[in-house]
Amino acid sequence: MARLAERFHVGKRLGSGGAGHVYPAMDRSSGEVLAIKMIRNVDHDDPNFVQRFEREGRIHQGLRGRYILHVFEHGAWDEGLAIVMELADGPSLSAAIEAVKAQGKRPFSVLFPLLDQAMSGIAEVHAVDVIHRDLKPENILTVTSSISEVSSMWA
Repeated sequence: MARLAERFHVGKRLGSGGAGHVYPAMDRSSGEVLAIKMIRNVDHDDPNFVQRFEREGRIHQGLRGRYILHVFEHGAWDEGLAIVMELADGPSLSAAIEAVKAQGKRPFSVLFPLLDQAMSGIAEVHAVDVIHRDLKPENILTVTSSISEVSSMWA
């Protein structure tokens, strides 16, 4: 197995969720800035978990919809199971809702375009018979101020 640190320059943790920790990373060969999600609390000897991770990884890598966070690769590294994906440069829908509320505005009227885009992403996922098992505002991320993408299909 390869080491992530040999291929990527990995930065400080951006955040954490139920499945793992997310780090910014730069591909040492291409210079592309990405995100790496390290899956935590994994029993690497559990064949069911590893099979599900591989199956979901292949499916997610094949999804190329406009409103789906792109996964470039996934697999086992010396450091553990990891997902290499597009880096979302904006806040989650949850954070965006709180920011709009803090301004005294009604969140749904302001954020409706982001919700509409997220639902388009979910429709793209459902079109290939996949169900997002962890859909919540924290897993809807913005990649610019006006485009939302669905992430974290791994529960």
